[in-house]
Amino acid sequence: MAENLYISFLGTGNYGEVSYFPIENDSEKCITNRFIQVAVSELYCRPSWGSNYRSLVLCTQDAEKKHWNDLCPQLTNPELISIGEPYDINAMWELFAQISELVGEHDKIIFDITHSFRHIPMLLTIQIQYLMQIKKIELKGVYYGNFEARDRSQAPPRAPIIDLSPMFSLYQWTTAIHLFEHAGISDDLCELTQDKISPILRETRGQDENAQALRGLTKTIQEFTRAVQSVRSLDLVEPHPARLDDSRARRIGIDYDRAIKKPLEGIAENFIRPLAPVLSQLRDTFKPFKTGDAMNILYAANWARQHGQIQSAYTLLQEGCITILSRHFDSELIEILGTQATELEKRKAMSTAIHSQRTNRQTTNAGYKPEVYTKLQELGRKIKEVCPDLISNFDILTQRRNDLNHAGSGTDNPAHYESFVKDFERLYDGCSENIGRLQRKGVSL
Repeated sequence: MAENLYISFLGTGNYGEVSYFPIENDSEKCITNRFIQVAVSELYCRPSWGSNYRSLVLCTQDAEKKHWNDLCPQLTNPELISIGEPYDINAMWELFAQISELVGEHDKIIFDITHSFRHIPMLLTIQIQYLMQIKKIELKGVYYGNFEARDRSQAPPRAPIIDLSPMFSLYQWTTAIHLFEHAGISDDLCELTQDKISPILRETRGQDENAQALRGLTKTIQEFTRAVQSVRSLDLVEPHPARLDDSRARRIGIDYDRAIKKPLEGIAENFIRPLAPVLSQLRDTFKPFKTGDAMNILYAANWARQHGQIQSAYTLLQEGCITILSRHFDSELIEILGTQATELEKRKAMSTAIHSQRTNRQTTNAGYKPEVYTKLQELGRKIKEVCPDLISNFDILTQRRNDLNHAGSGTDNPAHYESFVKDFERLYDGCSENIGRLQRKGVSL
């Protein structure tokens, strides 16, 4: 069962009485005591937890002899944890292990590092990050009583308590940004951002423009990354009607111009400082994307490859080419299939037209009447004239995609990871160059 823990260090100094106060609000009551542990307990632990917490005090034998008997009666559920003098790396590892053993999964923790050895704050920085990952602790605060900054003009002198926990949250931002930049996973980054802006929106009753823009932006970025991960190619083109599992209709898909580019233009760079480099990267990433442009699927395919999502990359590249060609040759497809043809039927026909020109194709009508299949072959030859490399690229695309979809068990010669990466770069460049020829003809895709 998760516990509330207050963990502090006790030194050997000659502590005199000090009036400690929270630096973020010096009008709050001060706690006057010789020990910072009492001040942190009264100002931060009791208001949150009442008496439902344990006070764990780590100290050496010298510190115990000098101060423990005076401090112990003033703490809630106190426990003394004896530690050695952490002067070398082995001793520091022992301290690391001691703290790890004290903490359970999902514990809520307040740290006080005022009287720790000078290198302990660095050790704790690493340990807190470790415990947040391994034991999923909830860090409620990291406090430092700044005795050196005390106001000696008053008796007893006043000294501020500094909350260092915002700096520890940088690790969470670092991890979330790393996941997004290297793996294309946006969930942690979006969650941190929402946690940061929610209080701002509450305080301003939803009127803060930066917070509003960032809330919408992060939601859309999450929709984009999930669309890539789940290979929802049409969602990557533009918003469109869809029906959910519970039969409720709504519009899904990405509106790049309104929901990504516009917010990125308006959000102040220093609004959330850890996000500044991410916002800059997003501007570069989404620069070529345009709402309603089928080329978005190809851009998303390349983004997927850059973020290690190989299977999504291949699927989006092939399906994106089919979508683009279907739009370009829409009038030809209507002439062949009739005006009642659905988008799905047009895509199937376009795929058949392309595959009819493949070198190793099977001689089959693909379920079409002979006269319809003949017209699709003619369309395939027309495509081959405009995009000569696209057909050969489709051969390799189909092979690689089947290899991926069948987990390497559908071929006698399955490709290796390096081959997938190398081939994709060549295929993407080839497909983009061929389709670029259609764009240079002035046709909207």
